[in-house]
Amino acid sequence: MELIGQNRESKSGSGDNLTPTRELCVLEHKTKQMVLSQYGTIDNFMLTMSPARQLQVKDNRQGFMVGEFPTLNNIAEAYGRTSPIQWLIAQITNLSEFCGVKDKLTGDQCEELAWLIAGEYSYYTVTQFLVFFHDFKMGRFGKFFGAVDPLVITTAIKEFDKERVRLLSIQEREEEDKRLREEAKYALKPDELKKFLGELKKRPKDEFSEDSYRQAVAIVENAYNAPERLLRQYRELFKRHHGIGPSEYIAKHKP
Repeated sequence: MELIGQNRESKSGSGDNLTPTRELCVLEHKTKQMVLSQYGTIDNFMLTMSPARQLQVKDNRQGFMVGEFPTLNNIAEAYGRTSPIQWLIAQITNLSEFCGVKDKLTGDQCEELAWLIAGEYSYYTVTQFLVFFHDFKMGRFGKFFGAVDPLVITTAIKEFDKERVRLLSIQEREEEDKRLREEAKYALKPDELKKFLGELKKRPKDEFSEDSYRQAVAIVENAYNAPERLLRQYRELFKRHHGIGPSEYIAKHKP
């Protein structure tokens, strides 16, 4: 369910329009409960994620960019469709007041800009927006001349998005590398694989064998005392040789 905007995005990819499913609705319900559990009321959320929180970006930039924080869509699900708009208006107004130009954004401009940003970037986490507004104040996206210009802000978000995607891509690669390293720890070593395959080759593929039966039981009961990743490999090798998995082999030949 897209509550604001039509963009749903993987961490670093472009948006996908997804048809709501039962699983998606259940996930959104759980996310809503998590937001409510963490922040409580909308007033408490607004206070916790107020513009003053931008001051923490310097000490936790990486965490704000890639950490697990609610998105605008999550906030809309928890507190209502206009709640992200209220939150963005507070951030935009704060930026407008911060800038040393004479002509500030009007209330109507702030509201329209908030709706436009929420519509395009509803998959952003609130902390990613905090980083953006922090960086804008630090002069990383140019400056205003004479008046606060909404187009300068929307252009700056596009520039900021490049860094966001880059950091999230790095994080995803690091997580994938970590997963592969963990998998490698439990992969069958050459001597273990040779021994296991040697035992399989001694046994007929189609006919019942007591040795095969004992091996199937050993895999099912994990007599090898192997971690799940390694045990999965034993099951796959057994099935490749016998045509059925260890559990099915036991059920088929159980005395």
